[in-house]
This record gives sequence, C-alpha cells and structure tokens, in this order.
Amino acid sequence: MITEENFESVEQIERSFLIEYFVSNFSHRFDQNDETINQLYTMLRDPILENKIILTCFYYLEKIYVLYEIEIASLQIDSLFYSVLTCLILSTKYLMDDSWYNQEWCKLYSVPLETVNEWEMDFLAKLDFNLNLDDQYLRYVQEMVKYLNDLTFTNELTEVKKIEACERFQESESLVPQQYETEKTHINTLQIQTDLPPLSNDLLEITTDFSQQDKNCMIPNTFQFF
Repeated sequence: MITEENFESVEQIERSFLIEYFVSNFSHRFDQNDETINQLYTMLRDPILENKIILTCFYYLEKIYVLYEIEIASLQIDSLFYSVLTCLILSTKYLMDDSWYNQEWCKLYSVPLETVNEWEMDFLAKLDFNLNLDDQYLRYVQEMVKYLNDLTFTNELTEVKKIEACERFQESESLVPQQYETEKTHINTLQIQTDLPPLSNDLLEITTDFSQQDKNCMIPNTFQFF
C-alpha cells in the first residue's frame, strides 16, 4: 500500500530536475521555444501541484506508452500536450481530495472541454479504469528518486567545478596568455554541459514490465489522437 511516507523523498526533490527528466525523455526533440512546449513546462512547474502528482503523471504516461507500444518519437506536439494534461488530470483526481474540475483545466490552458473529456476517457480505458498505485509504482518512485538524486549530484558537482575553474581563471588572467585561454575554454565547456546521468537499469526494467501486464482494455491497441 502506498502511503504519504513513500512520497517524502519525492517532495524534497527540486521541481527543475523533474522537468529535466521530462525534457530528456519526452520533449527534447521539439523546439524548446515553441509555445505549446512552454505551456507544458508551465503546467509541470505549477507550485499548486506537488511533486508526487507530477511523478504519478509520468508513471501513467510511460505505462500507457509501453502497454500500447507508442513511440514517443512519433508523437506530434499537440498529442504530447494532451497526453501530459490528461495524465495530470488523472493524477490529481486520484491523489487530491479536492482536485480541479476539467472545466478549470480547460479554462486555465485554453483548450476545448470536449477534447479533454475524450482524452480522459481514452486514457482511462487504456488503463482499464484502474488508477491504483501498486508495488510496481513504489519501485518506480524509488528508482526515480535515485535517478533524480544522481542528477542533483551531477549538477552540484558541475557547479563546484565551475567555481573552481573560475578561481583558476582569475589567477591565470594575470599569467601567461596560453593558460588564460585554456581556463576560459574550460569554463565555457562547463557552462554548456547538459549531459544527464543515464536511467538506471532498474527504472528501465520497471517501464519495460508494463508490457507484460494485462492488455484487455476497451480501446484497441492503437493510440487515438483527438
């Protein structure tokens, strides 16, 4: 059984790292300046939504994608937007006692209510109308926390290296030109470092396990776009 204690470590994670996970696994191939993409990031950054809701959204999203063998790379930007919005709606309804009505989501993000309702029913059917969070979800949370903590450590280590490089740069500025240019190049390299730690094998196994579950849902094994 999932309890609030299971989410304590999740709430301590910076939201920016959850966004980085989303970018790395879902939205990296799109233009990051696109209005729809920015609207997605606005949704995921909303302080009203706790981290556990964002993480549960990712869980439902990945579960549906794996169960129905949907290639993320094949999704159009609008489909990704409605997928995330729908999973956020399902997550809030399951985890929050006082969740928003669909009308409120639609008003907030200027989307048609009929479309959102259709996506919600489609995703519920794909999940066999079962939003329960089981032991597999708990493993997913634990592995995600481990991954995000690794990401946090990587970013913090990069910041330390940048500070150290800047200190060396300031020293070398008064020294020989060659060393000055070397330190300057090193700092610039650190500033554009964007490599994320690879997903752990355990997390990959969990998402792969989705495909072994029962697929006897009402909707055929195709992804419907509304």
